[in-house]
Amino acid sequence: MDLLKLPNVSTNASANDIANWYSEAQEYLGVATLAEAKAQVQVLGDNDTLTELVRQAVVKWPEWQFKLRFNSSLNCRERTYGETTFKNVSMVFRKVEISSAEGIPIGAIYSEDRWRRYGESEKIVKLHNARIAKARDRKSTFDTKDVKAALREMKKTFYAPTAAEVMSEASGKAYEVLRNALNLRSHNVGQLRNRFSLSAVDYLSSTDELKNAFDRWCRANNRASGSDVVQMLNNYRDEQRHYSTIEEVQKAFNAHKTVLVVKSQNGYILQLDSELKLCDDLTLPDNLRSKLGMLKLVDKSQVIENVGCRVNDETFVIVLDAEQPQP
Repeated sequence: MDLLKLPNVSTNASANDIANWYSEAQEYLGVATLAEAKAQVQVLGDNDTLTELVRQAVVKWPEWQFKLRFNSSLNCRERTYGETTFKNVSMVFRKVEISSAEGIPIGAIYSEDRWRRYGESEKIVKLHNARIAKARDRKSTFDTKDVKAALREMKKTFYAPTAAEVMSEASGKAYEVLRNALNLRSHNVGQLRNRFSLSAVDYLSSTDELKNAFDRWCRANNRASGSDVVQMLNNYRDEQRHYSTIEEVQKAFNAHKTVLVVKSQNGYILQLDSELKLCDDLTLPDNLRSKLGMLKLVDKSQVIENVGCRVNDETFVIVLDAEQPQP
């Protein structure tokens, strides 16, 4: 089976890479034409189990898309049987990334050397996706040498994420983005606070007259100029405002007073507490549409006061107003 001729198989190698490999194979094999070289080049996995698994899987699930991750060079080797020497040429893949018919990543398979006692090793295949990782405590992959066992595990676990799984992942990302944003602002605030005593901040905040007096004090004592001090105070207040904004959104998120919104192919998935709801642009509640529009205009990981947070291109956290009805 020539995997590269199948419509549901692609590679990480460019067309130029593959053309160069065929030319290299033609020279190594000593054949007259490129067509003869192509006929002798095999596409193989890094071990026999991976090769056979992929060959069966591409036929069993023709609607899936398989992307072969080739090694960086052609594999050329000679084998001698009796007095006859054969030259074997192959393009070797070690990993295969698999997507659904809609292009959604559903898993990956790859080879690995598993070390055993006395320094011996054996070639195995490893299956991985978020569903497999979640089901295992000590490792995140399904490991086997058995093609049939691997096919059964793929049938059981290689499918597009459910709405609940999408929202669970989105919730985790939202929590992480809010936590990291808060930690960043907390660090910035702490750094600036360390350059002031709280009494100095209060003192400068009172009146212009006191600011000028502090400026004169700084100059008399060879400290930072008054303009630098005022600028640091302004920076401090800006960072404190950002910190407070993120903190309020994080509190609302942790208290389930937000709506988690994830863009899907057909519209949006909304989650409030544990309840899921599907919407499109026409049925999206008015009380969320304006805030979602605002969040789409800012960069990822940005937080807007009383609005929410844009986690990434697909995920948004929207703060519910106190009087706002549930979507």
